[in-house]
Amino acid sequence: ISTDLLRPGGYGRLPAYLNGLSRAMRDLGAGTVDEYILRYSEAHQGNADAVCSAGLSNTAIVAELARQDSRYRADANGGIPKRIESTLTIFDCISCDKCLPVCPNAANFVYPTPKVAFNYHDLIVSPDGACRDAPQTRRFEITENLQIACYADFCNECGNCDTFCPEYGGPYIEKPSFFGSMESFERAAPRDGFRIEETASGGWIRGRMRSANYRLTHDRPSDVYEFDDGMIVATFSAADHRMLRVRSSTADDAHRIDMWAYHTLRHLYHGLLDKSRINQVNAAYAE
Repeated sequence: ISTDLLRPGGYGRLPAYLNGLSRAMRDLGAGTVDEYILRYSEAHQGNADAVCSAGLSNTAIVAELARQDSRYRADANGGIPKRIESTLTIFDCISCDKCLPVCPNAANFVYPTPKVAFNYHDLIVSPDGACRDAPQTRRFEITENLQIACYADFCNECGNCDTFCPEYGGPYIEKPSFFGSMESFERAAPRDGFRIEETASGGWIRGRMRSANYRLTHDRPSDVYEFDDGMIVATFSAADHRMLRVRSSTADDAHRIDMWAYHTLRHLYHGLLDKSRINQVNAAYAE
């Protein structure tokens, strides 16, 4: 039954299981589940001393039936899931949405993002606060308007979404996982993940990515972002992403600000809190 429920539409088949149980109970004249267990054992084993012993005897019967069923044999389940030569990342996938209906806990969900493509440079900040562009040009792209995320507090890491996903990596692993509280976010360390909150003046997002911790705070009235990577706290214009100032620094030498992390956090922040699509994260802030 557990295997069947993890297949697409599995929970929609629960009524059939309950109807089947009702018929079996009526056939044995049982009015309760315990009475059914006892009468089933009497019919098959002649042993009805107690519900527990009857249940144990029934388990042996059912286990043998399952062992002989071809559906559970290796020759019927030895196939390798089909994959394409593509690996999941935080943003974008082939958008087949197969991971959504197969999650037994509705942990996977969709959120919107704009399509963007631009070049950028990491920033090098000196101890005196002077800032310059790093020499390497990098590229940031989001090619789809809808993205996949996982609500970690609902996910039991059964791996069913990975089984059905045509790409490598596993949605519950590679797609951003959002936690419902700081306690669950911190408890999951060092696993990558995110915690987001909306406030009257904006909001913030905490992110653990690539073994590093970040926090991005959005001040809506001032239209700025404050980016904290644990070494530097920098303020950026939300309009053009210019660094306006460095408020504090614990770095003794020149420090590199990872602008990929900055751009990733701001797109996750706005996408997850976009009320045009209610999800497990922004539902708490929906009016």
